[in-house]
Amino acid sequence: MAPISTARAGGGEIQGCKTDQRDLPGCRAERCESEGSRRTPAALEGCILDVSPQAQAKSASLNAKLDAHQAWISSDGKTRHCAVLDGEDLRPLHKLFAGRQLTGLSARRTIAIGIDFSKCELQGAKFDGADLREANFSHAELSGASLRAAKLAHAKFQAPSLEGSIC
Repeated sequence: MAPISTARAGGGEIQGCKTDQRDLPGCRAERCESEGSRRTPAALEGCILDVSPQAQAKSASLNAKLDAHQAWISSDGKTRHCAVLDGEDLRPLHKLFAGRQLTGLSARRTIAIGIDFSKCELQGAKFDGADLREANFSHAELSGASLRAAKLAHAKFQAPSLEGSIC
């Protein structure tokens, strides 16, 4: 069986499929039925899966961190501290990022697939190892941001400011 490296299976049904751990790298597997499948969890490594209930449950606390970050920015760094969202699934907050001041944000190893960061101020943000597939960085300020080892397939970078960024 040939690998399905760029397949989009959203809304589809995958039953009785014959795969091994290299068959579905990077596949979109949201809302897929997998009963009867012989796939192992390792076979789905790197695939885009549904937002977990645990990630959904954290959305209020992550939103509070974003609000605290705004207070930190407004106080010129004198109150609270910048948001650290490392390792989190940001998809439940997908509508809360566009146009925000997020200078210095730490979002290493996050899942931020399809997040709209358009018109954000992301100077010095750290997205190292983050999954940013299909994210929108149109007109975002990314000066000095770090995107080392980030997954950027189909991400949109229309007129961003990338001066001093590390990719």
